[in-house]
Amino acid sequence: MMSTLTPVIGAGRTALNWLLRKTQLERERRWQRDQLVQDKLLEIAALVEDTRQKLGATYGNALCAVVSGHRLKPSNNANPCAWARLQMLVSSYAPELRPHITRLLQIRDEISPFVAEALLPRPRTKLEQQELNLQFVRGIKRIDDECAAFTEAAAQLAHHRLGFGN
Repeated sequence: MMSTLTPVIGAGRTALNWLLRKTQLERERRWQRDQLVQDKLLEIAALVEDTRQKLGATYGNALCAVVSGHRLKPSNNANPCAWARLQMLVSSYAPELRPHITRLLQIRDEISPFVAEALLPRPRTKLEQQELNLQFVRGIKRIDDECAAFTEAAAQLAHHRLGFGN
């Protein structure tokens, strides 16, 4: 009787081992996927912060130049904003965040003519200076607000995707 049960027990043990290995592999795959998503969302957040700092510094420098009556000196920044990398990461890992990139680019494009104006070496009237200053202050505020919203959306997306708070 025992000899007839041995193959059945062996088959059962093999099936159980296979099931345990499959479950372990699935768990490891989910963990790796979650880790990748978390890493990419953290990279997106870091790039957004970098963009906020760089655009804020550019607009702040332009504001100082206009206030002091000088022209903005062109930046020879060897490390510009990583727009392409940010867009690629969002497209690949977080397409829900695309509206935030669109708004950041829109703000940048709206403020760029004023930065170009600050680069020109020409005297400005008090009214022109005030208008440029106002645009730079608004630009800094809008970039800060949009970057904060972008980072918050990335954090919420991470919580949702990784199953926290569900």
